[in-house]
Amino acid sequence: MKSVLISKKAKLGKDVYIAQGAIIQDDVEIGDYSRVFEYSIVKSKTRIGSRTTVGNHVCIEPGVTVGGQCSVWSQSHLTSGLIVEDRVFLGPMLMTTNTKRIRFGRAYEVDVEAPVIRYGARIGAAVVILPGVEIGEQALIGAGSVVTKSVPPREIWVGNPARKLRNVPQDELLPDKEKDKE
Repeated sequence: MKSVLISKKAKLGKDVYIAQGAIIQDDVEIGDYSRVFEYSIVKSKTRIGSRTTVGNHVCIEPGVTVGGQCSVWSQSHLTSGLIVEDRVFLGPMLMTTNTKRIRFGRAYEVDVEAPVIRYGARIGAAVVILPGVEIGEQALIGAGSVVTKSVPPREIWVGNPARKLRNVPQDELLPDKEKDKE
């Protein structure tokens, strides 16, 4: 028995696949040919581009933007306000965070500083990205890293806290973003 919950207010593009147990809330837009797999939840005001894959058990909080041709692998958490540009790879168990202030209760203002992950970046498994961090275009973050500060474009960072290891080799780079659109 297939159990899927898709809000009538969600906008799904052409040939979108939503798997068993997935939940798609109000005011969600999912682009053509994208896929959302088992037991993932896509919360309100989220935008997902075309040809993007969302793996099993992924939680996408409200107000997230995920570009086209992205991969979001299983058991990842995409925090509110996160921006993920096109052609980004997010490895399994990614954890993004959006506030530096943790308090008991809910009677206080939360300063939201969501991360930004730029075009063509690749994030390894079990990475934690702290609030306000920007991952530069085509940067690569090694598995298990904790990213505490912004990463420049085309650099490889690893460790806890993550530090620069070296530049991404030229033969591993995508075409420039503008050439990629042609």
